[in-house]
Amino acid sequence: MIFTLGECHKNCLLASRVYAQKIPERNDPKPTLCQELYGNDFENRSEFCTCELDKVAENEKCFENVLFSDECTFHNNGLVSRHNFHYYSDTNTLAYTVIKNQNRWSVNVWRGILGQYLIGLCFLKDI
Repeated sequence: MIFTLGECHKNCLLASRVYAQKIPERNDPKPTLCQELYGNDFENRSEFCTCELDKVAENEKCFENVLFSDECTFHNNGLVSRHNFHYYSDTNTLAYTVIKNQNRWSVNVWRGILGQYLIGLCFLKDI
């Protein structure tokens, strides 16, 4: 995917489409919802962490070719965004009336780390 992103001149939407055409058998990553933790989860995770720490102790550069990435969504229709409302009151300054809501919007932001390099800050709209 990284090479495809370079071929597409850092255009994330185009890179996603080109990558899907090049390797159609690869599925887009989907989130895995975890409903609950089971009794042996702690031991499994501890064993995994110990194994990876042993790999790092043997070779400090073992994670240089691992792409760590994350994606988040920002939107303006939550309780935190107070810029969506206009407040007016002639008599009671503590009272308010919602006059107008802004249009709803959201944007997905993706970023990755590969070795010592940051990849992207890709803004993905309408996906």
